[in-house]
Amino acid sequence: MAWTTLTTMMDRKTGVPIGVVPDTLIVTPSVWFAAQMLLNSPSLVRSGGNTTAEVYGTGQINPLSFIKRIVVSPFYGPSSAYAWGLLEARRALAFQRVDPIQVLPPEYGYTDDTWEYRVRNWFGVGMRDDRYAFYNTGAAPTVV
Repeated sequence: MAWTTLTTMMDRKTGVPIGVVPDTLIVTPSVWFAAQMLLNSPSLVRSGGNTTAEVYGTGQINPLSFIKRIVVSPFYGPSSAYAWGLLEARRALAFQRVDPIQVLPPEYGYTDDTWEYRVRNWFGVGMRDDRYAFYNTGAAPTVV
């Protein structure tokens, strides 16, 4: 559903498709192992009985291998939550440098006779355009 929603999205004014190609999945730690198994497997095989209906056919190649990055962040939601987001990173997110790099004055370590330099750099990520992202706070991962 997230893939279909993003790839069929139209511009509000012109009605032309905006051409979203999702390439990044952001997950909480609770979803990480399920995301790794789903996206990095060379093939997808449904398990079940003889009466299990195949949703996407009987192919053995993983159609979800287009996701090139999986980002795991405990700050994306509560660590027990099953939150995830699918997005096109370059168009949805922007790298933000909060404070330029600073090299602090060196400190001498008397115990081991060394000079210690500390470097500080503050940065973050901000939302550039939310039309290129899909966010879900759903339940635990399941096979549909």
